[in-house]
Amino acid sequence: MILLPESFVLPLCSPCRGMYVPDKALLEVDLWGKKEGDESADKQLFSAYVEIDIFTEYDSLFLGRIPGDNCNLDITYTVLAKSVEAVIQVYAKVDHPHHVRFTAFSTGYDDDGVVLFDDKLFGDEKLFQHIVAVKAKEKLDVLLEVDNSLFKWTFQNEYVGAVISPDESIFDYGHFFVRVMFAPKDSQ
Repeated sequence: MILLPESFVLPLCSPCRGMYVPDKALLEVDLWGKKEGDESADKQLFSAYVEIDIFTEYDSLFLGRIPGDNCNLDITYTVLAKSVEAVIQVYAKVDHPHHVRFTAFSTGYDDDGVVLFDDKLFGDEKLFQHIVAVKAKEKLDVLLEVDNSLFKWTFQNEYVGAVISPDESIFDYGHFFVRVMFAPKDSQ
């Protein structure tokens, strides 16, 4: 007999476009099992969509289930009221292989943060771009963990560029550039 964990948690990838949600959001899920070799051998495990009603003026945690033919997908999501969109871009140049982990935290929201990247890094490349929601008038911290060292950039919606950046010791590991662009303000 094979014992399986009671639950499997899959992190979602970052949205590819903005997240302004006035009252409803459409969540599409297309989950595939990858098989070695040709992509045509991959098997679709789950495909569904659900429209989520969002009527809240306060931060709210929601639980839901999307039924499927072979399994159900349990989801947990949080609606951050009075938040803004932030695009996080990270570039890196690393001369020696390092395991790096980037995580984003909004200071107005008590959470474990959003893992942006967690893998080995070597060479010169654009690591990633993620879109996240940040509480309005709060700070966005982007943390880098590399070889038991921790580095932090802090951004705030009202300022251009980082308001706090790592010290010079970060250059012992490579060159890292973190940029955050907040969504434009309302034109009212």
